[in-house]
Amino acid sequence: MAKPAGRKRRPRDLARFPLPRLTPSQGFRVEPALLYALARQESNFDSSAVSRAGARGLLQVMPATAAYLANDPSFAGEGAQRLHNPGLSLELGQRYLHYLARSEAVGGDLIRLLAAYNAGPGNLAKWLPAARHRDDALLFVEAIPFDETRAHVQRVLAYSWIYASRLGLPAPSLDQLVQGEFPRFMSTQEVVAMLGSAPQLPGRAR
Repeated sequence: MAKPAGRKRRPRDLARFPLPRLTPSQGFRVEPALLYALARQESNFDSSAVSRAGARGLLQVMPATAAYLANDPSFAGEGAQRLHNPGLSLELGQRYLHYLARSEAVGGDLIRLLAAYNAGPGNLAKWLPAARHRDDALLFVEAIPFDETRAHVQRVLAYSWIYASRLGLPAPSLDQLVQGEFPRFMSTQEVVAMLGSAPQLPGRAR
C-alpha cells in the first residue's frame, strides 16, 4: 500500500523549516515561532547574511537601527560585525519588533507590524491612510500596495504557524484570523506566560 502523500513530504517540509537551537541573548520577549519565521524569511537562518542595503544577520537589522535600539553608536561603525552573532541578532530584532509595535501606525497590529518590518515604518505611514478593507484582515493583506511587502507578510504569518506547530506552541494569530479578527502582536507578559505553560521548550521540539 502506498504511503500517504503527506508523509512523503514531511521530511522535505521539516528540512525547509529547521528548528534552530537559538534564543535571543536576553531571552524570548517575542513569540519564538514569530522570530524563527522572520529569520527563515529574512536570512534563511544565515547569520552571515548581508543585504544590498547593508542589513545584517539572522533578522537583517540595519547597523543604524541596531545603534539606536542598543544605544550603542559602535553598531553603526566597526561594531556592525556583531550583528552576525545569532543571539544578539535575535535580541535586537525582537527589540525592533516591540519598537515598531508601539508606533502609532502599527498600534500592536501584527499585519501592520510585519509590513513595517519589511517596507519601513515611514512607508507604512504613507500608504496606511488610503488603505482599503480595514474591516477584513485577509483582504487588507491582499490590498498592500507593495508586492514584496505583501508576500513578506503572507510568508511570515504562514511560517510562524508552521513553527508554532513544530514547537508545540499556540498560534494566536491564526486563531484570530479564523475568527475574523486582525491578529495582534503579543506583549512580553503574554509571551512569558505562554512559554511558562508550553509543553516543549523552543528549539527542542521534534
